[in-house]
Amino acid sequence: MASFPFAMAVPVRFRDLDGMGHVNNAVYFTYIEAARTEYLMRVMESKRLEDVDWIVASANLNFRKPAGYGDPLEVRVRPTKVGTTSFTLYYEVWDTKEDALVADGETVIVMFDYAKGAKKPIGHKARKRLNADAAK
Repeated sequence: MASFPFAMAVPVRFRDLDGMGHVNNAVYFTYIEAARTEYLMRVMESKRLEDVDWIVASANLNFRKPAGYGDPLEVRVRPTKVGTTSFTLYYEVWDTKEDALVADGETVIVMFDYAKGAKKPIGHKARKRLNADAAK
């Protein structure tokens, strides 16, 4: 089993719940966004949001088990494929109290030059770190 180089606890807030009393499926995308941002800020050595130079090209999640208010969730992140201008991040969302997988999925991230409005290559240092994390 591959390890995860980054994990982040996410609180389930009352506003995250739907009419059925469990976390709404769209909210999981917010959970993985928060973990992705923290992970990539470290990998890319970004200090401010103005330094962000990536965009999400696609996102997919599979919902395995409902989570409810107060459930202790953790989002785990690891890269799985690193290309020239893009890379794939895989996520697992776990209920740490029950040690149960709640959701899993992936996003494809494209490095992006906002001034030119075009994709750009992944920097050398970031590529090295992503590849190292993918190999764990």
